[in-house]
Amino acid sequence: MSNAASRPSPGTLPIVGNPALPRGFLSAGESVDGRLYVNPLNAEADDGRPTRCEVLFRYPDRIEVAVGSVDGLRRWAVGEGEDVAIHVAGLCERWINPCRKFAGLDLVKPMIMGIVNVTPDSFSDGGDFAAPEAAIAQGLKLRAEGADIIDVGGESTRPGASPVAAAEEIGRVLPVVRGLAKEGVVVSIDSRHAEVMKAALQEGARIVNDVTALEGEKASMRVASKAEAGVVLMHMQGEPATMNQAPRYQAAALDVFDYLKGRVAACLAAGIERSEEHTSELQLRFGI
Repeated sequence: MSNAASRPSPGTLPIVGNPALPRGFLSAGESVDGRLYVNPLNAEADDGRPTRCEVLFRYPDRIEVAVGSVDGLRRWAVGEGEDVAIHVAGLCERWINPCRKFAGLDLVKPMIMGIVNVTPDSFSDGGDFAAPEAAIAQGLKLRAEGADIIDVGGESTRPGASPVAAAEEIGRVLPVVRGLAKEGVVVSIDSRHAEVMKAALQEGARIVNDVTALEGEKASMRVASKAEAGVVLMHMQGEPATMNQAPRYQAAALDVFDYLKGRVAACLAAGIERSEEHTSELQLRFGI
């Protein structure tokens, strides 16, 4: 491993470089979860697998970072005991055998999601496509320009946005979802309300995109699981109206990762399976 230069941290914990992987970094009985993170850096091997990685160690007062080979990481992990070896092997397996299908789409190449907001106040296109006909036309235009998925939203969740009643949101999005689905478009419904998710899925949406990571309403997890929909889990602190006022992180990227990892586990426990055809995708949301 080589030394990673110290750098500013988007959080309260400083990030410092470490020239080597530390021995015995876990105390007896301590879980590796929340302590060790690995980020692949390249894909130089013949089969496309990463050969180098960045390893982050989380301590109460700092984040230590080392950079080196994936093979070196594996050897180090074996020496750190069974729990660390299993943890690292699981991370490496995800790089080697990533999910290849999502909502019927082949993920051998990056997918592009086009956004259509049927709202008066979204930060990008709010008010531009309030009429269903205009929103449908925009969705078809985005598909023609290369979008693989069209994400339809009827409630702005930008920082400072006011909530919208589910009935009003349904009135905004349903004609658009229905019209795009009839044209064979892969539609994602961007909503934090179970009632809206259910209505959109019944009209042909294939994906649920929830800023609350299916935590906003108790029924949301059940709706997504029953429909066998693709799921996009988002992250934010608090509500859209307050999310940017005072977000607090020790290490923003790691804190978000830990949160989303927990939500993936909750989805799996609820019967939303990670498989070739049905998976949970991790996305980051503004508000960090």
